[in-house]
Amino acid sequence: MEQSDHAPVVARTSSPLFKPIERQWKLNETLLDDPELTNMAAHILTQHFTTKDTPDITPLTLWEAHKCVIRGHLIAVSTKCKKEHNAHTIHLLKRIAKLE
Repeated sequence: MEQSDHAPVVARTSSPLFKPIERQWKLNETLLDDPELTNMAAHILTQHFTTKDTPDITPLTLWEAHKCVIRGHLIAVSTKCKKEHNAHTIHLLKRIAKLE
């Protein structure tokens, strides 16, 4: 049986210098209000399941991988939106400073 490198892994360390930071990603649900984004996400997931569903990949691995794929896509979109929002805020603050 071939081992998959896509299996979930948990690693624990016990160093006095190691200070773990709990960072659990949470979906920004407002992203789902954008029909263009939800259509793109549906397309990405359809493509993922179509191309990756092969006999040598277990259903569990396929499922775990799809979560990584969509999470990565949503993080990228969220980061882009945040940068655009921050740039807009900076622009407005500069305009306000000019008017003062």
